[in-house]
Amino acid sequence: MLRKLSISRQVLDAAYAVVFVLLLLASTVNGVAGTAGVGVLVGFGVALAIRRRSPRWSLALAWVLAVVQMVTGVLPLSADTAIFAILYCTAAYGDNVVRRLGLASAVGGGVIAAVYLAYVDGNPFGPPTEEGFQ
Repeated sequence: MLRKLSISRQVLDAAYAVVFVLLLLASTVNGVAGTAGVGVLVGFGVALAIRRRSPRWSLALAWVLAVVQMVTGVLPLSADTAIFAILYCTAAYGDNVVRRLGLASAVGGGVIAAVYLAYVDGNPFGPPTEEGFQ
């Protein structure tokens, strides 16, 4: 479902997404994320650009990007902050089904991220150590 938005709001959303990607591009390229991280960043930029026009597609894209990020082993990026804006727009502009999916995504995504960071990825903020978790 695509909502009708004025041209100025569409341009503003696209501008926010472009600025978001440009601000985070240097840290993503120079960081440990590599090309997969750049792909995730650009994907979240697209999700930000369409978040008000189609909260359903934006939420679905965010889930796909989160799965890609976990499967490829990309560490948590500052691009993940786009998820907050996407979840907000599902609650503000989505229908009842999308709102409930957004709520389930907020709770389920938090649990999945915590389990992934704690058990699957090991130490997400540095190289693995001999001592393990302290």
